[in-house]
Amino acid sequence: MTRRAVSLLLVAAFAVLAGHPVGAQGTWTGRIRGGFNVGIQADTAGLSQSFTLTKNVEPAPIAAELAPAGVLLVDGGIVVRVAGNLGAGVSFSSSNHTADAEVTASIPHPFFFNRPRAITGVESVEHKEFATNVSGVYVVVSRRMDVGVSGGLSFFRVEKDFVTDVTFTESFPYDSATFVRAELNRERVSKTGFHLGADLTWKLGSSWGIGGLVRYSKASAPFSGGALDVGGLQAGGGIRVMY
Repeated sequence: MTRRAVSLLLVAAFAVLAGHPVGAQGTWTGRIRGGFNVGIQADTAGLSQSFTLTKNVEPAPIAAELAPAGVLLVDGGIVVRVAGNLGAGVSFSSSNHTADAEVTASIPHPFFFNRPRAITGVESVEHKEFATNVSGVYVVVSRRMDVGVSGGLSFFRVEKDFVTDVTFTESFPYDSATFVRAELNRERVSKTGFHLGADLTWKLGSSWGIGGLVRYSKASAPFSGGALDVGGLQAGGGIRVMY
């Protein structure tokens, strides 16, 4: 789903809200609402590293770069009515992305000082996110379309690959070196953040329909090389059920 589609979904959500003043809203008469979505999480799974090791008694700078990207998101959850149009919900979202990071390094010469050899290559790195979103939800009910506005806490579990070293080949007279691979370390962290979202349901029957979801979630995950933002702008669509 493109950013334009996300913007249109938000506009539709607020249009429905604006057209339903509190006194004119329909009553949520059901007990449970559920949904399953497939979509995109924007600007996720980037990598930007720069560090220095010692090789041949000289500094050997190493860098790894991977631009953030939109990644596939799978999401599902339920909302239980508490009172009136207020409910409490829980949803689970998962994303997994594997891509090639560009790795560069400057390898000191084994015989001469200040004669580094530049090497470059790519290494496949993986980024996984799983989030449990616990929400307070207010549902605006109309004859054909409902809108649920939500906010609350997000509990993230994140796994991410980081480059720790490079392997290379060289041969006499050692004036050049060739990249072979990057050595990786997978770090796992858990962190609590927040989310805000809107969910639109277009009713196709008394107990089911189709819908669209837009959510923004965020947490600052403490990896060994520094904190990185996880979560992001999410948008998708799928099936809705109402009981």
